[in-house]
Amino acid sequence: MENVKVSELIIGRNPRATKRNAHQLDQLARAIATHGVMVPVEVRRTADGMELVDGFGRIEALALAAEKYADITKENGVDLTVVPYHSMGKASDKVAALEPILRNNFRSNMNDVDTAKQVERCIAEGHDVSEMEQLFGTAKFKQLRQVAELEP
Repeated sequence: MENVKVSELIIGRNPRATKRNAHQLDQLARAIATHGVMVPVEVRRTADGMELVDGFGRIEALALAAEKYADITKENGVDLTVVPYHSMGKASDKVAALEPILRNNFRSNMNDVDTAKQVERCIAEGHDVSEMEQLFGTAKFKQLRQVAELEP
């Protein structure tokens, strides 16, 4: 997977007109500070450079991580100046306009039960409990562990 410098991205038009949920954005920022951007952003090549088509939330959360979680970023050796990317090549405006719908409209986010099960799996696979707590924050992590205990 190739990386691109965030400063070199042309930030295209964000398809979301509504403001992001601050709590979810903060959780994503904490995760990025811990592990970096793990899901590539989608770009297209234009005459001016690489234009961001999908991944606006990741870029926004990355900026928040740099501002709010610099200590976690430094502790984990995360480089917030670059992100992995996938290129659509020289996709037309028409294709680029459709991409965010295809990527976002047909998926659902994990609920707390699913997330709790996945946290338990991560711990079983060798991730430290402290790593998971750092990723979610103490209060959310405790909530997820309680949910995991309730699930049969």
